[in-house]
Amino acid sequence: QKPHPQPMLKTKKMTQTPAKRMTQTSAKRLPPMHLKVLLPNQIFIDQTDVTRIVAQTPEGSFGLLPHRLDCVAVITPGILTFATAAAGEVFIAVDQGLFIKAGQQVFVSVRKAIKGSSLAQLHNAVEKEYAVRQKDQETIRFIYHTTPHRGLELLVPIFDALAEQYKNIHL
Repeated sequence: QKPHPQPMLKTKKMTQTPAKRMTQTSAKRLPPMHLKVLLPNQIFIDQTDVTRIVAQTPEGSFGLLPHRLDCVAVITPGILTFATAAAGEVFIAVDQGLFIKAGQQVFVSVRKAIKGSSLAQLHNAVEKEYAVRQKDQETIRFIYHTTPHRGLELLVPIFDALAEQYKNIHL
C-alpha cells in the first residue's frame, strides 16, 4: 500500500518577521504607555504615547512594549531609551533605581537622570555633570581634611552651608 499524499496547505507569503507582526498587531490593540521618570525631588519626565521602552537591569537589557504583562525590575546605571510617535527615540542617562509597569502606566524611580536627544549629546551632558560633581566633591574633601578637629559642633554648620550651596552633593 502506498501512503496517502499529504494535502498541500495554501499559505500566504509572509514578508514580515513574527516579532514585527506581533509589535504591529499589539500596538493596534493596546493604547501606548504613559511613562513617568521620578527623581527624589521632582517628576523628571511625564510622557504619554510611549510605544516602547528599553532599560538596563543587572541581567542585561530589558525591553517593554504596551502588551507586556505588569512587572517590577531593578535598573542599573545606564541608558534608558523610550520612543514616541511624535518625538522618536529619547535617551536618558539614569542612576540605579526601580522600574514598575502597571497596566499602561510605567514608573521609573531613580536618584539622578539626564535627558538627551542623541547619544552624543547625552554623552557630553554626562561628562559635564561628572566634571561638576567631581569638582564639588574635591572642594568638600579639601575643606573636610583641612578643618581642625575641634568637634562636630563646628563641622555640622559648615557642611550644612556646603550642602545648601552645592545642591547636587548629598551629604
